[in-house]
Amino acid sequence: MFTLEAVIAGGVFLVVLAVLAWSLLRRHARTTKRSERPRVEAFYVGALAAFAVFLVT
Repeated sequence: MFTLEAVIAGGVFLVVLAVLAWSLLRRHARTTKRSERPRVEAFYVGALAAFAVFLVT
C-alpha cells in the first residue's frame, strides 16, 4: 500500500512542479492576455480538486 501512495504523491508533485514551471515561463514571456488568466486559474483549481477527490477516494 505504501508503494501506491508513494507513486500517487510523486505524480502529484510532478504535476504541481510542471504547472509552476509553466506558469513562471508564461509570466516571463508576458504574452498572456488579462482575459485568459481566469480560465487558467479555473483549470488549476479544477485539477487540484480532481486530485483531492482521487486521494480521498
